[in-house]
Amino acid sequence: MGFGNILILQMVLHPIIDKIWKGKSSNRVSKIVGVVIAFIAISVGMEVSTWERNYFQILGVSRVATTKQCRDAWKVQSKVLHPDVNPSPEAAQMFLQLGKIKEDIDTDDKRRVYDRFGERFFSDRDHQVYLTQPASMAFVHLPYYVSTVLLTYLITFDKARQKARTWAFLLLAAMLFCEVMCKYSDEDYDILLFLAPQQTVYEKFEVLKLVAVYIIHLMATYAQKTYVDIDEIRFMHVRAGQEIIIGALAQLENDLEEVLRKKRKGAEVADGGVPAVTSAKDGKEMQRRQKIIAMKQRAMQPTADMVPQQQQGTNWLQVIFTLLMIYSWMSGGK
Repeated sequence: MGFGNILILQMVLHPIIDKIWKGKSSNRVSKIVGVVIAFIAISVGMEVSTWERNYFQILGVSRVATTKQCRDAWKVQSKVLHPDVNPSPEAAQMFLQLGKIKEDIDTDDKRRVYDRFGERFFSDRDHQVYLTQPASMAFVHLPYYVSTVLLTYLITFDKARQKARTWAFLLLAAMLFCEVMCKYSDEDYDILLFLAPQQTVYEKFEVLKLVAVYIIHLMATYAQKTYVDIDEIRFMHVRAGQEIIIGALAQLENDLEEVLRKKRKGAEVADGGVPAVTSAKDGKEMQRRQKIIAMKQRAMQPTADMVPQQQQGTNWLQVIFTLLMIYSWMSGGK
């Protein structure tokens, strides 16, 4: 995923989703999904617009065309673009490209490799090794999936988003399975052939990989917005119970003081207004108060242990990720 798409996600898409979610609309989820689909369509359109036409589009044939059909199409294009027939510079350049096309996909095996791994496969210095040892191509898939796993960990580092991590990993596992089946199996599992017959399997998976990053961000946002902190709820219930108990103990203490006050007043009246010696009674009163204080302290004790812990560290991880994206963009990585 390019640096521009990261900026779109962080600077544009997330604020729009937050604004929609904070609104009072009853169909917030459908609106958010619609916004994400619109951004995906724009991003895919911008990405595809930067691609050059593939060999099948140039020849005007389907990606499942036979060798004979490709050769016939090549002959027709060669006659139209031959310098003796069409002297324009663009035609001369296209005629030279036709020669490269014939060299790259003149056999079924080469055409299958081009369809599944793209034109840059043939520019790789190790492409001959890949042709004889297809298993060595496994390393070609590592950069995207490793970087996407790291991205998933970063955007689901927050406790509220951790639920989306499982969804994202299942999505990536399904994508990897489909990619391996489509690119390495002898059978053709391209279910999107009827939608884009001239687009190669390689191009379709490049689009799916771009869409997957948006879907993972949508999953993380949905998990965050619908997150319910059970620990926080449990803490609030315990705290409410503590407040009830403390209130009851305070009322008990007030009632006890009122009873003792009345007893002392009655004793004074019985002795003719002379205060009686109440050292024993005062000692018992002090013990009762101490017991009430101890009960209050025991009631407050679980609160400190049950306070939900706030997770730290998200900010610096996001800073590191942003710096890596900036470095990748400046170094020309896609």
